[in-house]
Amino acid sequence: MPKTPSSPLANNPTNLVRKHLSGARRILVYGEPGSGKSTLTRSLAQEFLNHRQPVQIMDADPGSPDMGIPGAITLLTADHKAQTTTDWKIRDQEPICTLDAGRFRLPLNEAVSKLLARIPAPSDSVLLIDAPGLTRGIGAEELLPSLVNTTQADRILVLVTEDQSPPLENILASLDLTILYIRCHPDARKPPKSIVAQHRSDRWQDYLQQAQEQTYDLDTLTINGIPPADNAALNWMGRQVALFNDNALQAMGEVAAFYQHNNHNRIKIRAPIHNTDNTTRLLVRDAVFSAERGLHTEPYDRSDQATSHPSGKRSLTISTVEKDAQFFRASMEQLSPPLKMRIGMVDATLANGVFGDPLLLLQIGHQKRCLLFDLGYHGPISARTAHQVTDIFISHAHIDHICGFLWLMRCRIGHYPPCRVFGPPGLAQHISGLLNGVLWDRIGDKAPHFEIFEIHRDLLRRWRIAAGSPLSEELPAQPIKNNVIWQEALFQIRAVTLDHSTREENHDNPFTPVIAYAFEPLRQINVRKERLQALGLTPGPWLETLKEHLLNGQLDTSIRIGDQNYIVGELADDILLKSAGKKLVYATDLANTDENRSLMAAFAEDAHTLFCEASFMEADSDLAYFTGHLTTKACGEIATLAGVKHLIPFHFSGRYQQQADEIYAEVARACPQMVRPGVK
Repeated sequence: MPKTPSSPLANNPTNLVRKHLSGARRILVYGEPGSGKSTLTRSLAQEFLNHRQPVQIMDADPGSPDMGIPGAITLLTADHKAQTTTDWKIRDQEPICTLDAGRFRLPLNEAVSKLLARIPAPSDSVLLIDAPGLTRGIGAEELLPSLVNTTQADRILVLVTEDQSPPLENILASLDLTILYIRCHPDARKPPKSIVAQHRSDRWQDYLQQAQEQTYDLDTLTINGIPPADNAALNWMGRQVALFNDNALQAMGEVAAFYQHNNHNRIKIRAPIHNTDNTTRLLVRDAVFSAERGLHTEPYDRSDQATSHPSGKRSLTISTVEKDAQFFRASMEQLSPPLKMRIGMVDATLANGVFGDPLLLLQIGHQKRCLLFDLGYHGPISARTAHQVTDIFISHAHIDHICGFLWLMRCRIGHYPPCRVFGPPGLAQHISGLLNGVLWDRIGDKAPHFEIFEIHRDLLRRWRIAAGSPLSEELPAQPIKNNVIWQEALFQIRAVTLDHSTREENHDNPFTPVIAYAFEPLRQINVRKERLQALGLTPGPWLETLKEHLLNGQLDTSIRIGDQNYIVGELADDILLKSAGKKLVYATDLANTDENRSLMAAFAEDAHTLFCEASFMEADSDLAYFTGHLTTKACGEIATLAGVKHLIPFHFSGRYQQQADEIYAEVARACPQMVRPGVK
């Protein structure tokens, strides 16, 4: 195998510009991930600026952009005063809505070509193209020469290490232009996938920082690219999209909600654009954002689990048991598909929709942390999400509210921190019974651990328990003040005890405690991007550290950013905006009694969003009375009395599977603030 040229050029931008790049106008920088490709591009750009040479950067790596927008080809520019990457501005962009440069190399080249045609650069301007770090396989072999041809590059700078052959050496040798081999920096290393994913997701969230939500009738738009195979809400949620007015790009964004209204498919998109009434076209492919995985690539056909042998026969790659589980899950999702929405600092998911078992999942920003409210059938929630659950809030222990505990327990076998579980009196024995119903003789030190908190009106009783061990002795109880059962820097949880039974005078129905919960962000903190840029600061993990110190009142604490120290209070005043958080309330399985109504109205007062059961229609109010549930009218009246901004009814009786529109109509008559799930 041919080796690297015996004397690759030193990685010295000053010498490269002076001695080897004089007269070059389009320079393609190419190398493997972690070779220092993007760092070299920025350094060369700065060197050209220092020589008063107009220069622009095309960030052509949609999956790992250095300064550009993920899922797009981005053109950046700066003047000679630019000192850091924050001084570079986005001049233009061409979306492709994928992170996969290899699979979608044709759309990538088309996007590059469109950007080049729109560059209003002077004749002596230099264009530096930061190429995708794709160096292996058919995709790489086809992409490199086509990218050279499209950009009409007159130089290629190839990053190499001395003990390896250059990437795609045979392809490079076939190109008719000057190729300069540049020695990688000794410290250059391929970054972990998690770091790449975090950087990509942070860049995407920075782009959406000023985003607003707009709702569209999907049936009236032209859809280009490769949209989801069907119009299930789950398949659309979080999809990266580009909005166009004919051929003019308006903005990129992500799908915040998908639902049906009056037999029309409606879609809500978060995008940094104020007026998109004239949007005519959407571009969508396989880039998807979720709080759990960040911006990532989503496979197209999740049901296609078979491969082909050379003989042409299909070979199943999953077991019959897994097939049955997938069929059951698909059936559940078809009957009541998951519903997702963004509420302030959290992504909220009704995992089983409005007809399935109650389970509300809250995913908190980029913390990779989840809260569960009730734990019925786990639906589409992944094991990865189960690993990130820190707190579970059980309303009561009826089977449709707690049966998912066995799934969660199985997912948490391993070395995970204890999970807190809150609920009504008797919860400790219920959890202990579920744990003791399993043989744990091979669990070793990987037993799932839990901390149990029982809510006894104004007292919080506590236990610790681990799989394979008896329930521990009761820990010291804690008083409950102002209904607050848990509090930390970012939020607090309040709880109120209601009654699941309908008890009247001479009625011998026992009191059945059921807990309603309120998630209350203590503050909403947003970053002032323009101030960040003015200070020459780049977004990173230090922002979360700054916010945490601020929320904890540690204003005099010093934090280090780069090579400089900052005081928390001073820096926060300069770059952060604080506003009231959005209160979310969850209530289900409560009887339609005067006491419950009064307690709920006070508890949910002025909430941003109330998730409240509406199990029965008014015509079946006798069934609601007998089973201790709310009717559609009662649900709406409680929400109206509480003055909530948004009411999302759920936990509908399965008898109304074909009458969802009628249920929503009845709730809306009692509460104009009702919204169909997925709509704030």
